[in-house]
Amino acid sequence: MGFSCYRNNFVDWKTKMSDLVTPSPVELPKHILDVWVIVLIILATIVVMTSLLLLPAAAVVMYRVRTHPIQSTR
Repeated sequence: MGFSCYRNNFVDWKTKMSDLVTPSPVELPKHILDVWVIVLIILATIVVMTSLLLLPAAAVVMYRVRTHPIQSTR
């Protein structure tokens, strides 16, 4: 007698959960970008970051070479 109310609640919960499940098979998500586009973005990022790292140092070297020329000892 006491278990019948719990059993009815469980059956109701089970039917509610079965309503949430869709009968169609799960499809794999499609990629937003192709693999080659992702590789190009990664390579472009590497080039940009490398140039941001090296170009200021090269500018400092060129500035110092121009403003402080090497004087010969003769």
